[in-house]
Amino acid sequence: MSRYESYTLTPATIDDLPVLLEWRNSDRIRPFMDNDHIITMEEHTAFFHGLKDNAEKMELVFRYEGKPIGQLSVTRIDRKNGTAYWGYSRGERDAPHGSGTAMEYLALEFIFDELGIRKLCGELFAFNTSVRKVHAKFGWTEEGRLIAHRLKDGVYADVICIAMFQEHWGSIQAKMRAQIFED
Repeated sequence: MSRYESYTLTPATIDDLPVLLEWRNSDRIRPFMDNDHIITMEEHTAFFHGLKDNAEKMELVFRYEGKPIGQLSVTRIDRKNGTAYWGYSRGERDAPHGSGTAMEYLALEFIFDELGIRKLCGELFAFNTSVRKVHAKFGWTEEGRLIAHRLKDGVYADVICIAMFQEHWGSIQAKMRAQIFED
């Protein structure tokens, strides 16, 4: 178990772009992305600069003891309806054991407690079993399955639609913190 204070979640900066691009293009992360082509630095930089005045998107970096270990994207932020979509990934292979669960905790804490989102939505490929296991620990609701929805390696793969409500987060937050961190 790690200490809660060992982890931080901060807005991505221009200095984070090289490591974020390296992670995004890695064979460990790219196959699980909707858009799985190799991204160029020019594309990546344009995406980053497009976030500047866009209130509907955010890119953040998870750090463990100051070292970047993963990223969080919050998109389709809809203040009127209190909804957003998200995605995150652990970029560093040598991130501490349990860091994926710790990152999910920090992401949910930020999205629900800081942004005030009422309902968080996500989509993941059905074949992404390791992430599905992490989400199961937090009690995500599967709201649907899009059958043969996205082309991956020449085969149409199912996409699972998941959601979590702020009320659910509030009911599990303290319990999850105690399970994940050694405060």
